[in-house]
Amino acid sequence: MRHYKPDEYGITKHRYTELTSFCLQYDEFSRRAGEDPAARHNQIMIDDAIADACGPDTGLRDYLRNAVRWGWPYERLGRVPCGRAQFYTLRRRFFWILDKARK
Repeated sequence: MRHYKPDEYGITKHRYTELTSFCLQYDEFSRRAGEDPAARHNQIMIDDAIADACGPDTGLRDYLRNAVRWGWPYERLGRVPCGRAQFYTLRRRFFWILDKARK
């Protein structure tokens, strides 16, 4: 899992840890989505934050989902259609959007 790096979005280290832990539960939310409305809501919240962060560039959504869902670094994602710095900027934007949605 990537270490915390302070950025322009103003997410504290502890909040970042909370958000990454929340995202690592994505598969659990998916499994329980049919029987638990809260789990379905959490899954949709993560998916919406991914869509908002990527905007019209749908080619990055699966890469971003895998990065936040399993804590994978850029290098493990395979052939990402953007550079490393651009991807981590996108990832930080995702956590900022998710932070706003979870408040």
